[in-house]
Amino acid sequence: MQFTYRAKQGRQSEASGVIEAVDLSTAVHHLKQMGLYPLEIVPLEQKSSSSPGDPGRPLSRGELSLWARTLGQGIAAGLSLTQALHLLGTQEEGRSVGHVASQLEKQVTAGVSLGDAMGRMNPPFSPVAVSLVHAGETSGALEEVLEALAVQVEGEDDLISKVKAAFAYPIFVLVIGFGFMLFSNWVVLPRLVSLFQETGQQLPLMTRLMMGFVNTFAWVIVLLGVVAFA
Repeated sequence: MQFTYRAKQGRQSEASGVIEAVDLSTAVHHLKQMGLYPLEIVPLEQKSSSSPGDPGRPLSRGELSLWARTLGQGIAAGLSLTQALHLLGTQEEGRSVGHVASQLEKQVTAGVSLGDAMGRMNPPFSPVAVSLVHAGETSGALEEVLEALAVQVEGEDDLISKVKAAFAYPIFVLVIGFGFMLFSNWVVLPRLVSLFQETGQQLPLMTRLMMGFVNTFAWVIVLLGVVAFA
């Protein structure tokens, strides 16, 4: 993890730059060993959160699945954890997954466990993913846990896709039906109203109720739209 710092150097001069350390306290310790008195230390990620690949958001399901499966396959193939992270960071360079892998590699190389490193990097990883990795490291079955995490995430993604597809048709029918009601209420019924008025008759009760309901509902939709885009 990198930090930008501003520190006192001697009695009158100041120094600034970038230092790499596992965490803030370690960065302070390194600066003091260099004979500097820290005045300000800020994680570099906070100053470049808009840079390409910077994980300022949780990883998407697809990204998390890619991260877990690729890392697990690397470990299963005989690579060390740091080697697998380095390979993933190189393959996905410039993307959020690659940036996360590179940051994790630095912390793991410094002696931090993968689960702890993931927890420190919040928000890319959910608490569930961090807990699963902790469990995998403790049990010595990290590659199996990573594969299970990828399968779980892909299953959730597939389920959400199926639910969206299942709701798509009813919503389509509802929109078409409501559109037909609006068309009837604003185009067809006014002509019927004129016809009934010319003959001196009153519209049937159900027709009047439907017209009132559709008009009220349409105005509610319009007002909600105005509030949403205001």
